Amino acid sequence: MINRIFNKFFYHISVTFITQIIVTLINIYILNLLSLKLCEEEFGIYLLIKRVASFGFPLLTLNLGISLARYNSLKPRNSDLLYLLTLLISTIFFVFFSFIVLSNKSFFSDILFQKIDYGKYLIPCLIYLFATSLLNINTGYFRGRKKYYLMNCCLFLFWFLSLLFYFFRQSNDFLFTYMMYSSLAIIIILLILSLSSIRHIEKIVKTDISEFTLFGLKRIPSVFFYSSIFSLPVLVASNEYSLKQAAYIGIIISITRLIEMIGQPFNTLFVPSFASLKLNKSETDIKYYSKLIFEILIGFPLISGAFLVLFSNEIIFIWFGDKYLPVTRFLSIVAPSIGFLLMYVVIRGILDGLYARPYNNLITVISGAIIIIFSLLVILFSLDIFVLIFGLFLSLLSLGLMSMVIFVIKTKIFISDFRYAVPIIWFLTITFLFYYISKITPDISVTTSIIKIAIAVIILMISWIIYSKMKIIPVWNRSVG
Repeated sequence: MINRIFNKFFYHISVTFITQIIVTLINIYILNLLSLKLCEEEFGIYLLIKRVASFGFPLLTLNLGISLARYNSLKPRNSDLLYLLTLLISTIFFVFFSFIVLSNKSFFSDILFQKIDYGKYLIPCLIYLFATSLLNINTGYFRGRKKYYLMNCCLFLFWFLSLLFYFFRQSNDFLFTYMMYSSLAIIIILLILSLSSIRHIEKIVKTDISEFTLFGLKRIPSVFFYSSIFSLPVLVASNEYSLKQAAYIGIIISITRLIEMIGQPFNTLFVPSFASLKLNKSETDIKYYSKLIFEILIGFPLISGAFLVLFSNEIIFIWFGDKYLPVTRFLSIVAPSIGFLLMYVVIRGILDGLYARPYNNLITVISGAIIIIFSLLVILFSLDIFVLIFGLFLSLLSLGLMSMVIFVIKTKIFISDFRYAVPIIWFLTITFLFYYISKITPDISVTTSIIKIAIAVIILMISWIIYSKMKIIPVWNRSVG
């Protein structure tokens, strides 16, 4: 029977998971609204701004959000001062970076948007970048203090305000005013929420500040290369093809990042939780829960990618409309790697919680190098866009495989058992099956969708039976001493 501590843990993970589901639905609704309202070029600009923010916020924050999540848990007395230090650093970098960009508007607008006329979007791009950075800092701060309700509140408010401002008075340049005002509102609300939570500031020794800063700094390569996996394809597409093609790739990446949110609650709670286990020297518990998580990860997360292949037509049609149906052929290539991305997201939290050494750097550098190589091939040899899409697929696949290997080696869990090969074989089998079904049912109709849903239900039932028989599905039958 799981003890009181882990009952509380699963309560927090349930609330965080529900929050992520709500946030994901809001995000989907926003994408749907904007895809219908904006022309393909404007929608491409919007997705490009989002990718710039995901690429730039680690540099703006020096990746200290993850430091807040870990060190606020280990040394809670220092949490308020460390937050203010992080906020100050990020603000200074934001002002400096904004000055550089706005002093060279033509240069940066030509690089990002391929048109000097679009230079006006650099300002909302910068404001949105700061809003994203502030969200990262706030969630790290509340994660470390284990105030998960405030962390979830920050996530919800970020996306709720993004949705709310869509319905405000619309001007001639809707995208510009929408991005500006929603981002400014987010910044104000997040600052009020975090600053009002500060109660006391105590002196902190230089050693603690050094450890705190180095923990985040050493992980900048991992965040940089991880962001490049999702940012480079859009940037390359906008430069080598068109903003329309950039929008297509942006849609694929948006779907990928939305599904990534499913694993985010586990990552969020695993950093402070495994850091606490490490602090208490609970090696037996670390090994037990690592094995448990491994068995879960090779189960259902893997086959999620196969189901994305099956319903790729329906997802694109419902979320973005029929004008974006050409995206389906790209999505079906990337879809099988989604489960491997979920593996990485979960394992990353465990590795960051257990070890000061940045193992995620190795994982993301290799995966990031793959997309960089494929991007260079496209740029140098003017290759087809499918080469870029295949590079994205390989990068996401590499994230999962590399993280799983390092996770198994570092936690020393025993996996030399044939039953662990069963989920891999089953995943490959249903992926090829779903590819074939999608090929022979390219049209979108109620009948086709009902048939696909029936097939999906049958496959899920068979999966449950297979995993149960092979004891892949873990049994929660251990208490923590």
